[in-house]
Amino acid sequence: MGDECVEMLANKVANLASSVSSQQQTLKELQEMIAALHARLDHIAGLYARYGPMEFDDNFGDLTKLKQIGIVREYEGYFERLLSRWLRVGRLPPSQQVGCFISGLKDHLRVNVQALKPTSLSSAVGLARLYGAKCHSQLIQRRKKGLLN
Repeated sequence: MGDECVEMLANKVANLASSVSSQQQTLKELQEMIAALHARLDHIAGLYARYGPMEFDDNFGDLTKLKQIGIVREYEGYFERLLSRWLRVGRLPPSQQVGCFISGLKDHLRVNVQALKPTSLSSAVGLARLYGAKCHSQLIQRRKKGLLN
């Protein structure tokens, strides 16, 4: 009986060793794939740095045409992405950044934000968020009153 236990344990150890070896091989293959992906990304980044954006990209045009459809944070995210693309190839003074951001806001937000004349993009974004939250709160209150009456 003792020999059978030893043999069974020896088989389990051999199976575990085989499993570990297989996992090590898989890990090695994954590491090689990750290294190849990093090399590819570095190559693409190098091409972009060397040749710049595509000839037909119009990031500034997209930035000036952007309009808020959903909530302020969604609009802010789209605006920030387009602005960062534009700033890679061109320059836009802070006052024009503010103007572009405000011009794309929904009418009821744009008027309120413009009235306070923000001088930085961060203050314009902050004001838009505040007025957006205020309008949302007022809408909820009106709906509640409508349901109660």
